[in-house]
Amino acid sequence: MDLNIFLLKDIALIIFSACIISYIFSLLKQPLIPTYLIAGLIIGPSGLSLITNQDIIVTLSELGITFLLFLVGMELDFSRIKDVRHMSVAGTTIQVISTFFLGFLLSLALGFSTEISAFLGICFAFSSTMVVIKLLVDKGEIETLHGRMILGILLVQDIFAVVAISIVGTASFSIAVIFSAGIKALGLFLLAWLGNKYIFPFLLKPIEKKGEVMFLFALSVCFFFSAITHYLNFSIPMGGFLAGISLAVFPYNLAIMEKIASLRDFFSVMFFATLGMQFSFFGLGELLIPIVVFTLFILAIKPAIIAILAVLFGYTSHVAVLCGAGLAQISEFSLILALIAEKTGLITGQILSMIIALTIITMVMTAYTFKYDVIIGNLFVRVFRPLEKLKFIKKQKIGLETKAIQSKHIVLCGAHVIGQGIIDSLKKMKVPFVVIDYNPEVIKMLVQKKINCIYGDITQREILEKANLKEATFIISTIPYEKESEYIIRRTRMLNSKTRIITTAESITEATHLYKKGSDFVIIPKLISANKVSNHLSFLYENGIEKIDEIRKEEMLYLHMKKDEEKLQRYEKSFLKNIREKYYLV
Repeated sequence: MDLNIFLLKDIALIIFSACIISYIFSLLKQPLIPTYLIAGLIIGPSGLSLITNQDIIVTLSELGITFLLFLVGMELDFSRIKDVRHMSVAGTTIQVISTFFLGFLLSLALGFSTEISAFLGICFAFSSTMVVIKLLVDKGEIETLHGRMILGILLVQDIFAVVAISIVGTASFSIAVIFSAGIKALGLFLLAWLGNKYIFPFLLKPIEKKGEVMFLFALSVCFFFSAITHYLNFSIPMGGFLAGISLAVFPYNLAIMEKIASLRDFFSVMFFATLGMQFSFFGLGELLIPIVVFTLFILAIKPAIIAILAVLFGYTSHVAVLCGAGLAQISEFSLILALIAEKTGLITGQILSMIIALTIITMVMTAYTFKYDVIIGNLFVRVFRPLEKLKFIKKQKIGLETKAIQSKHIVLCGAHVIGQGIIDSLKKMKVPFVVIDYNPEVIKMLVQKKINCIYGDITQREILEKANLKEATFIISTIPYEKESEYIIRRTRMLNSKTRIITTAESITEATHLYKKGSDFVIIPKLISANKVSNHLSFLYENGIEKIDEIRKEEMLYLHMKKDEEKLQRYEKSFLKNIREKYYLV
């Protein structure tokens, strides 16, 4: 009874401390994974020593890893890397191998043993799926070209990481053991694939609308695969990953992920917090120089490798720099590897503490990398531009040849919901305009409509020059990000002080700030929606409430039209292929 009380107390302490620190970090717009590590550090042996049942909580954390990998497996969608398959598969393989060898040689030069150097090389090769995807979604860049490239690279890295976890879990690096582990791993992946294709679609269909039954079924599959991997001397978390792959059947996986997400979040906090508890400052002073050197390696050399490969595989230097900068951190998989390696005696607690410190530093720095990606992109793009002449895959430089861009035109930045409405209005007004967007699918749609458009990021100087901003009457940006808006205002004023500027903001505070910076008009989407509703209400009370049927009919026709456009973007594969090949979108 006393043991149960102490266990509940310890869990409550972990959750409460993680909650407080996460709230503080969220105010600072920092990624949350480091907060769990810091929470564990504060309440663990190196901090206030408030935790007593650390062994039991470590066991719970292993379940956290299992659920974490379970969801990662279910989110594996190889269609995501189809558009960027060359860089995702071949490029990532080269990146993982080259980062491993450079990290290995750097570790040897710093005086680490061969085994530890090899292990550190493996840890440095991977980037954080959880942190990067969260930041991409927050910035609305998940569908951009560099966003898709990052997703593809992370997907392939995750597969390499799971293989590495299975090998490290054997506690031996002999050729025979690695070969045997590889054969077993292939067999397990084959089992998961067969389940995904032929077994689970059939079993999931009858229980599709029975949420609790589906939840229990998913858990049973997760534990079933975990039992198999444990029996074959692999790690239990690997079983969770394979179970996720086997259940990654659309649309059932979406329902399962929704049900399992809360469990994953709870156990993930337990895992990262217990990892923080194992952090120790003892002896870390001796590793201060390696920590500094490794941090520079992860923040500078690793993204440079990714950027160079991206350029060589045919992408522009700007896209390559954004892709590399977004992956400049250590992965949560590296933490899992480190924990397993410490348990098997491959590394010491001191090395584990160093890896935890590197993870916290690089993940926190990633938040700033995304925040200042405009500056980073413009700063380093010239460094990699000469490499564009050495592309492995030759592609035509992106840009439309339908019309020459005229003077006294409008430059529209962003062609999503608000942008589409503006495009419709400009077409009716027969005003000359050009659209800039960095979503390949949007470009495809605009090409089909024969709308003059340019693929690229508005923060690239050459993109605004290509749009002939010097001669433009208006520049309209529907991108609701302050930094990008400030750049547009500053750049436009430099090129042509007479050009009128319309920007977009998410809040009244941001709008006021943009007015002070020089914007002529600021769009606030929430206020526009409110004004539209107010106008409809005024019309109804003036002309009769029954007129709402006419408004409803008009709105539905408009929505159906937009839905058809979305379907066109997603499903017209042959046309999409031609556009990608012609306009350098692959």
